[in-house]
Amino acid sequence: NRYFGVNFVNVFDVNKNTVEFRIPNGTLNPDLWIENINLFGGIVAVSQELAKLQELPNLTPEQERKVEIFDKLKTNISEKEKLK
Repeated sequence: NRYFGVNFVNVFDVNKNTVEFRIPNGTLNPDLWIENINLFGGIVAVSQELAKLQELPNLTPEQERKVEIFDKLKTNISEKEKLK
């Protein structure tokens, strides 16, 4: 389904291969635009970091912790547990 805050429908499409972020608060306020850009840019940066970490053979304890948290978020846990 493409009607979520983050749309992954075209990720494996050979012609598009895109991720769509749906702006959560339509506004003309430039401060909110900057906050949204920082949020979505941060999501992309963390995604890239996690992808690289998963390929490394030896991780530092901090890197291992990040990968463990990411793996836990992919499991079937409650939203409350994900927030923790």
